[in-house]
Amino acid sequence: MHIFGAKIVKTRKPHRCYGCLRRFPAGAQLNRVTGTDGGQAWSAYWCKVCDTIFQESGLHGDDICAGEMKTGDPDAWEGVRRRVEAMREDVGE
Repeated sequence: MHIFGAKIVKTRKPHRCYGCLRRFPAGAQLNRVTGTDGGQAWSAYWCKVCDTIFQESGLHGDDICAGEMKTGDPDAWEGVRRRVEAMREDVGE
């Protein structure tokens, strides 16, 4: 897997966060990560909660399956969600 880049973007259409699979409306600010794996280009969107957990944990991108940030340790995820989203307006469903 090769990561080309990551950038916080304001989305033009609804997206799901790769880490927790929550839905976010158009206009949400998400971290868009792009790369290649086995010759296939891909992109994924990460919400601030999952991005924070990812950065703080030291995990590698290929260590995480879709939705696993939330299902792996729901209590820890919820604690980070409360901390991060207390400072944000654009939250998912």
